Parts: sequence; C-alpha cells; structure tokens
Amino acid sequence: MRASILLLAALALPLSAGPKDAGFTDSFHSPTMANRRLERGDWRVANGVARVSQDDALYKKYKNHGPIVFYDLPMRDVRVRFEVKLEDAKRFVFTFNGNGGHVFRLLQNPDNSALLAFEDKDGKHSPLRLDTSAPHVDNGEWIPYSIEIQGETAKVSIGDAYRKSVRHPSLAAPKTNLSLSFHYGELEVRNLHVEPL
Repeated sequence: MRASILLLAALALPLSAGPKDAGFTDSFHSPTMANRRLERGDWRVANGVARVSQDDALYKKYKNHGPIVFYDLPMRDVRVRFEVKLEDAKRFVFTFNGNGGHVFRLLQNPDNSALLAFEDKDGKHSPLRLDTSAPHVDNGEWIPYSIEIQGETAKVSIGDAYRKSVRHPSLAAPKTNLSLSFHYGELEVRNLHVEPL
C-alpha cells in the first residue's frame, strides 16, 4: 500500500511542476503543445518557427483582431523572452492577462506605441498609458523582446535600443496567460521562454 502511494506521488510530480517552478520554453518544433493556443489564422509550426498571415475574413469575424497565440500559464513574477519578425504588419501586441482582464500590454503601432497597465475604475477595466516612447512596428527583421514583471514593476526591452521600466500597482496581479498578436501582413515567432523570477 505504501509503495503504491509513493508511486502515485512520484507520478504526480511532473504534472504539478509548472512554469512557476521550472520555467517554460516553446521551441516551435511541434504544431501542438500543452499550454499553447494558436487562433484566428492558419498557423504553421515547424523548424523552430511559428508563422501565420492575417486572413481578412477571420479579421472581420473576430471584430478587427488578427491572429494570436496564447500561452495558458499561471504566473506572477515572470520574464518572457522571444523573437518576432513581421512583414507588412501595422500592429504588434504583447499582453499579460489575469482573471479580471488585461494586466499589462505592449502595443506597437505605426505611430502611437505604448506600455499599458489596466485598472478597475468606476466599474470599468480601463487602460492607463505608462509610457509612450515604445518603438513603432518594425517590419522585415528578427527583433528580440524581453518583458519582465516583478511586483508592481514592468521592464521591457525591444531590440538593441529600447529599455524601459514602468510601475503601477495593478501589475502585481496574478497572470493567467500571455499572448502575442498582430494586425495585417505576416508574423513569425521563435525562441519563446517564460522564466519565473
């Protein structure tokens, strides 16, 4: 009986160990993966890269939202690193979500890019611009990103030039998932790592 209990406990360990304990990596070698959801497009995953082009019919169906990849991971203090290559894109968005909605967002447009927190105010879940100096959408080359949240502080690095640290109490909220999305054109993503802090 005791041996059976020990065996069951040992088998349960890999199931309970998650990104909070050991981190998480998507090497993009398999089209399917636990914790990953590829939506709103015809995603292709092979040879270390996930690729997708916007489908205009799906864009309209999803109320002007382009393809998106979600990672369903419970997180609080975390660093996410990845590389993105865009072609003819007009927007790139990275988001941490929580149970109550968005927690943090990096929004890159052709003109008004920003780092956003979200606060509940007067019964609404509203965006709050913490920084408006984020670089605009950059098409045609691989760009490395690092996005870290620890407590009330978010640190964002994009490419070689942009480094920004912002603070807001709402950033300390537990996160349930993260996502990468874009509008128009094509997106490729590779080397995604989620590391607990």
